[in-house]
Amino acid sequence: MVAERPAAAPCAVASATTSTNSVRSRPPTVPRPLALASEVRDCMVTAFEGKPGMNAARIIADDVRLIDRYTLEVAFSCPPRLSRFFFEKRFRARYSVPIDTVPEPLLIIPFLANILPFAWLLDASVEVGTVDAVFADSIQRVRAGFQTLYPALLLGGSLDAREIVPTHAPESARTAMLFSGGLDSVVTYALHADEHPLLITVGSTAENLETDETWEAMRSDVEAFARVSNTSNLIVLSNLRRMFNARALDTHFRHAFTNWWGGIQHGFGMTGLAAPLSNAVGFSRLYIASTLSRTVSHPWGSDPLIDDEIAWSDLRVRHDAYDLNRHQKIAVFAKYREQLGTDLPLRVCDHAHGPVRNCGRCEKCCRTMTGLVLHGVDPTGVGFPPLSNAHIVRQLERGAWELPRGTRSYWTDLQSLAQSAIRAASPDPITAAHQEYLEWLAQADFEDLRRRADRSLYRRVRYLWGLLPRGVVRALEQARRAIGRT
Repeated sequence: MVAERPAAAPCAVASATTSTNSVRSRPPTVPRPLALASEVRDCMVTAFEGKPGMNAARIIADDVRLIDRYTLEVAFSCPPRLSRFFFEKRFRARYSVPIDTVPEPLLIIPFLANILPFAWLLDASVEVGTVDAVFADSIQRVRAGFQTLYPALLLGGSLDAREIVPTHAPESARTAMLFSGGLDSVVTYALHADEHPLLITVGSTAENLETDETWEAMRSDVEAFARVSNTSNLIVLSNLRRMFNARALDTHFRHAFTNWWGGIQHGFGMTGLAAPLSNAVGFSRLYIASTLSRTVSHPWGSDPLIDDEIAWSDLRVRHDAYDLNRHQKIAVFAKYREQLGTDLPLRVCDHAHGPVRNCGRCEKCCRTMTGLVLHGVDPTGVGFPPLSNAHIVRQLERGAWELPRGTRSYWTDLQSLAQSAIRAASPDPITAAHQEYLEWLAQADFEDLRRRADRSLYRRVRYLWGLLPRGVVRALEQARRAIGRT
């Protein structure tokens, strides 16, 4: 059940005299500077202010420009005490369609959607030139959602803009969605297939996405899905993940969350990337697929309390399929696959590299494969290797996988499905082929398995791994992948 949202923290939204003519057209081939000039900073309008504080730290968008018709770049500065949380003070986003006609107040949103949660955590002001009025109004509600999810955090900070201006896009009934090719996003598409929503896929992990095999394989799968589903796909390449020192943030805020990207940044950050696209291409609704559900919910960076409050110009965001648990989603996927009459590969794994979609060995792969089997879907037909029953039992019994409350609930749901399948004595050949494993799953004590995981050597080694410098971790991971290719 979604927690009730408390009354919003004290905030002030100041009105400003604005003009719809404040955005001037420029030749599309000329880089477009949108820099916040020092001489106008005294004329700032506080678009949003959090809890009272000194706000001594200032994050200033010094140089905001279009490098070419497709690429947005924001260079920013901040005081030394905040610099340790960044690997680079330059935000970039490259789009697969031209964005040179997008109004300036919308072009700044991708940067703001990523930097504002950081500013709220550190009670810093963010200073920009101009921002969309609807977005400026919505962020106080977005911040209130974060505050509800993380009551141990005291969110402050402010957004200070030279101008707050209304923007409007050509009227459009089109919809779009963030799409990764994972179970959640495929199901959201299936639920709205009659709308043929545009697929927006974000590439953000590798240093050079243009030559990264994993990204190219993912991109190929997304394009194939778009063809099969009779829609179009849009690509955004961004350094939104690599800009922050996530490990430093995780350590600094370990009392409140353990994962900056998952717990804070990813939902608002990736959603904000769509702001220029909504104007350049034309769509009025953006879906973001739920990761969790009403029955399995914990603080997470994508939640109805956050996503449903995000808005800009004429666009509204919708957090989708929150009423479905993961196994209900697998059922939707199986039905949609049957309707299309073709294979729909899934890409759910965080460990697979290159053309390999899913490793088939990690906890996420194994529980997804188990769910597919219980719904009569052969995992090998949707991008997985053969299900190894012995591997799953061994990993769970030796405590190799972490089983926090949310993950444990996935497995107990699978257990209920296994018990039902055994009682039904299903003649389904896929389920029958894994009968012995399903019988073990039906009887497993997951509370005991959790205790084993908490005591396991694996957990301790993983903790020590997390203390290694980022460069060392990257070198070791590259070496492991190189060995795997030999």
